[in-house]
Amino acid sequence: MTKILLVEFNELCPDLMEKWIASGDLPNFRKLRDQSQVFTTNADVDTAEHLEPWIQWYSMHTGLPYDVHGVYHLTDGPKANYEDIWQILSVRPERS
Repeated sequence: MTKILLVEFNELCPDLMEKWIASGDLPNFRKLRDQSQVFTTNADVDTAEHLEPWIQWYSMHTGLPYDVHGVYHLTDGPKANYEDIWQILSVRPERS
């Protein structure tokens, strides 16, 4: 079984992080980044109102844009009934 550790950072600025890593100010973060697969997302919304973190987290966890999933509050995710990364990763393959 492959084990996965997923670390999500909220509200980091990738450009600033790279600047500080390059300058040597964040040696441990450099080590983490260099040993990881890094994925950076962009906000998928057209209004500041939809920059709510819970909208963005749900978009990232489902791969769906806000205009499809419509999840605005943290507790709305389970009610939306879209498959998210946690459901996909928790499926255990059948053993033969």
